Amino acid sequence: MRVAIIGAGFSGLSLAWQLIDSGQCTVTLFDQKGIGAGASGIAAGLMHPYPGKEGKRSFLASEGIAATQRLLQIAKRKSTGALANEQGIIRFVHSEEMHSTFLAHAQDYGDVEPVALWGNQAFLIQSGMTIYCKQYLEGLWLSLKEKGVTFECKKVSDLKTLSSFDHIVLAAGAGNCSFEEVKGLRLELLKGQILQCKIPKDIPFPEQSLIGEGYIAHSEQQGMCYIGSTYERGQYSDCPDRIKAEAELLPKSIHIHPQAHTFPILDCQAAFRVMRIGHYYPMAGKLKENIWICTALGSRGLLYHGIVAERMRDAILKNDISLLPQEFELSFQRTDL
Repeated sequence: MRVAIIGAGFSGLSLAWQLIDSGQCTVTLFDQKGIGAGASGIAAGLMHPYPGKEGKRSFLASEGIAATQRLLQIAKRKSTGALANEQGIIRFVHSEEMHSTFLAHAQDYGDVEPVALWGNQAFLIQSGMTIYCKQYLEGLWLSLKEKGVTFECKKVSDLKTLSSFDHIVLAAGAGNCSFEEVKGLRLELLKGQILQCKIPKDIPFPEQSLIGEGYIAHSEQQGMCYIGSTYERGQYSDCPDRIKAEAELLPKSIHIHPQAHTFPILDCQAAFRVMRIGHYYPMAGKLKENIWICTALGSRGLLYHGIVAERMRDAILKNDISLLPQEFELSFQRTDL
């Protein structure tokens, strides 16, 4: 079975691994920017089971973390440096309700514990980690290449040009929205900007990345961090706007680290992420005939990309969409309004 995957970020590479490792497929990746050169490559790398403002445990959280850890082990085979900070993640809580929610997580799941930091209420999420995305994607690609996956660095504008493949999978993030076959899905684009900063040597900073209303994430470079992220709707350009990013992010960062606003800013990066309208679940399924899509992982890309790839592998190999969770079902805009 010949499979074409458009997109070489989290979704594309993880699905390529599942398919090539099955021994039943040959896989060709297409991406006009390169391996991990889109939004996945500049992601801050935060993965944990309690995202969102309310801190509720995500659907398939345990399975998602386990699937990502399996992929990390695969990527480590071809990497010389560290791929992740596995010291956990510190989450600040901003209400009594949220505090009670995390106390319940501690009792129900055993992977969080209260910590005191700068006089604020916080919890250490022991199951969380900060993944160094560029190194992770590079290691995963090298493992894929060794397995025989081929890559073409080019833009695919019309899926008819890939008619020689048995299956085509759209896994290009925001790039998916350019295809006619995708129109009508309940998707929206959010522009996210992050600031790359240097942590001054004389300022104490914990071993873990920090999350509150925003985040400060450890970088793959020692002494560096990312402050993020904006959530900008109605944007048509993914070019960085440093003035806007600083104005929005620095005031929030003070509530995570009292001196974050003094960190020297080295760079500002931006990209579009794709979200499902009305819910945070990814979309994974068949658009028509032999055309599949994996999209809307949003800010939970690292939590979901591995488990979605495993489920999509089974669905594609057996050509059976019932093997995908109903929660991932494609949803379309209503046309009768």
